Amino acid sequence: MKPQANVQLSYKRDGILLCQCGHFYPIIGNIIRTVNIEARPYKAYFLKFKDILCKLGVNLQPPTLEARVRHAHTSFSYEWKMLKSKSTVWGLTREEMLNNLEKQLLVKNEHMRNMIILDAGSGHGWTTSAFAKLSDNVISLEISESIDLAYKESSDKNNVLFIQGNVITPPLVDESIDIIYAAGVLHHSPNTKLSAQALMHLLKKQGRFYLWLYPKRCFIYTMVLNFVRFFTSRIPPFILWQVLKISLPLFNLWSKVKSKHNSSCPYSYLSTDDRMIGLFDTYSPKYRHTHYPEEVEQWFKEQNFERTNLLHFNKYNFDMLAIKS
Repeated sequence: MKPQANVQLSYKRDGILLCQCGHFYPIIGNIIRTVNIEARPYKAYFLKFKDILCKLGVNLQPPTLEARVRHAHTSFSYEWKMLKSKSTVWGLTREEMLNNLEKQLLVKNEHMRNMIILDAGSGHGWTTSAFAKLSDNVISLEISESIDLAYKESSDKNNVLFIQGNVITPPLVDESIDIIYAAGVLHHSPNTKLSAQALMHLLKKQGRFYLWLYPKRCFIYTMVLNFVRFFTSRIPPFILWQVLKISLPLFNLWSKVKSKHNSSCPYSYLSTDDRMIGLFDTYSPKYRHTHYPEEVEQWFKEQNFERTNLLHFNKYNFDMLAIKS
């Protein structure tokens, strides 16, 4: 698939997207599905299009989701399904997310109109919706079922292409994207560096890559967290959610204690709903990698990016912008 600039993206609600390689991707509910999640919509789809696919002589099954990333699909599908707040996510309103993009990408909002923008790991879809107000060509890529939530956020816009796909193997052509936005996503993949490099190839020259990751923490903190996560990441999502919900008062008490000594404590200003999402995001995913900013900067240098900007850093998170030479 190759996105085209200044083209309004529209297609039938359900359909078939043929690939030059002889394969195809199902379009279900206005979303291109590039992974086989073995869900009921797929079964209904194949019953509907079986005869047409046979006549076309294409493979009757889309690529199967790898076992190592199947957990991410399950975990994040449940996480964003449980998002109840309509006002904030991660403590930010929709308007604040929109205003932050200019600071994160170091480009004026009005200059994004003709850029092709990829929201890699779009999750709840709020960022995709913000980009849709700034650019005529936006691609929302998400592996989990929350791609349907992202679609609902921007269903009234015809400038967004929705793809349920894997950031490790993005179904897009090299050097076709102007801006890649990957906030809080790649560290939940099996290998952060390889996932980042897979996306780097999609950028045009002078393209911008925004990345938000977890930093390395002290040895004791990391050891304890990894020990707890060894068990929690193996608990079914709906059970883990209930466990965290029961434990929430303890986390709230701990965050109050920490906020007295550290105003940058990430949970001190969040709503109850945001705190639950944050806890689940910490303890449910199979992968939760941490990195040094210098390490990430080296990844970009290896791919011949001309410069990187460390936008902010604290012990909880950091974000970086890199520009391709």
